[in-house]
Formats: sequence, C-alpha cells, structure tokens
Amino acid sequence: MKIGDFIDKTAFKREKNRLIVDNVCAIDFIRNGNTIEVHEVKKGKSGNEAQKMQVLFYMYVLTRLLHEEVRGFIHYPQAKKVIEISPDHDKIRDAIENVKRIINEECPKPIRIPICHGCSYAEMCWS
Repeated sequence: MKIGDFIDKTAFKREKNRLIVDNVCAIDFIRNGNTIEVHEVKKGKSGNEAQKMQVLFYMYVLTRLLHEEVRGFIHYPQAKKVIEISPDHDKIRDAIENVKRIINEECPKPIRIPICHGCSYAEMCWS
C-alpha cells in the first residue's frame, strides 16, 4: 500500500484532482476534451481484471450521471504504459448484480490462507 500511495502522490502531479462521486468512486483524475476521460494510476507493469473492472465501474457511473459516453485509461508509470479501457456496460451491470447477490448471502467463516499474511484487509476477516 505504501508503494501505491507513493506512486499516487508523485505521478501526474499536475493532473491530480481526485474526484469523489457520490461516495462511490474516487477517480484519480479526469480530462475533459471532446469526450470525458477517466484516468487511474496503478503500480506494477500490467493490468489485471480487478483494475479494469474498477475503471469500467467509474465509466459506468459517470455515463449514467452525465448521459454521455466516457473513455477510460489505466496508467502504469513504472512501465511507462497506458491501457485504454473500452466501455462494457453489460459486464458492469452483471458484476453489480453479482455483488448484490453476494451481499444477501450468509457470510462464510474466514479461512486463513498464505495470501492473508500482510493483507491490508486482515482486520475485516479477523476482528
């Protein structure tokens, strides 16, 4: 988490205007040209599905609020790489429905696995 905080504070300093939308999204920065662009800055050298879903969700929320399409990008400063995320509203709607279903299910008992060591969310499972 410390590395992520450092990258967050040092990359794109001129662009940094963290935007919080409805206490649901905390977008790193937005550019507004011909189209509105959502930009997230991540550590590492390549993306994973969770990072893409995060940007897709931000795009979905802004599209619904502004009634216009939004473009999305993930920046990897360490790799000097930018990935453009294509809108996929059906995928996000399905994910939202899955989250709602999971929330309504009974919470499983936590099981300690190797990845738990050093996890930032350990308090949630073990308190």
